[in-house]
Amino acid sequence: MRIGCFLRPLFAKLHTKKPLFKFGLVDTFLDSLRDAVSGTKSAGESFHRAFDCHRILRITPQRVPKKGLAGSVPWKQSTQHRLPAANVHFRLLTVCHVTVQSTTVAKTGEVDRSWHIVDATDEVLGRLASDIAVVLMGKHRPQYTPHVDCGDFVIVVNAEKVAMTGKKMDARHYTWYTGYPGLKLESYGDRQQRKPEDLIYHAVRRMLPKNKLASQMIKKLKIYAGPEHPHVAQQAEPLKRVSKKIAKR
Repeated sequence: MRIGCFLRPLFAKLHTKKPLFKFGLVDTFLDSLRDAVSGTKSAGESFHRAFDCHRILRITPQRVPKKGLAGSVPWKQSTQHRLPAANVHFRLLTVCHVTVQSTTVAKTGEVDRSWHIVDATDEVLGRLASDIAVVLMGKHRPQYTPHVDCGDFVIVVNAEKVAMTGKKMDARHYTWYTGYPGLKLESYGDRQQRKPEDLIYHAVRRMLPKNKLASQMIKKLKIYAGPEHPHVAQQAEPLKRVSKKIAKR
């Protein structure tokens, strides 16, 4: 739970010249936040108690009840209960002990790349392409860096057996212009028979970043129509799939 909603008004009041706090309310507020953060007491109960103190400090900043009296007196008459602003600032900073964590940033040429292999038999084209794009970009790594190519190599076999749900193989088309008048159309099914590698290649390429870094990422994708590939020496590991697979056609 965020505690900035409690600390922000208090820090804003520290810049004022008038002492607006009382020992009891500030101590209760700090103890409640400390209990909630450390986990010594129930977080819900501690934050509720801290919120009550915070509400009192916001509503009645100029008149605070004096110890032992039912009424309230101005701060000028209750100077013995004043708390210096510097002490409040120091104590607020020591409420939460923040552990500084180092952020690992990948550097070009220092990324250890591995090889993965995936069988595209009866796989959904879009789901397969999304899993491959994540590995090519390196988003499966904890040290992923957007401006560095930290992805791995991916080998795709049996690309000619990839599938699409419904009738999309015949209903969807590739379109391109040749420079002459007219538009060229080709269905996904026809393209699969002519160039089976193109379906996976273009699907993955469109899921990569639209910049020059994508040209480096797509070079790590090796697609083969059949079950054989020339990368046996790399000892590729099976790609861990996250998305669902298609039912048998």
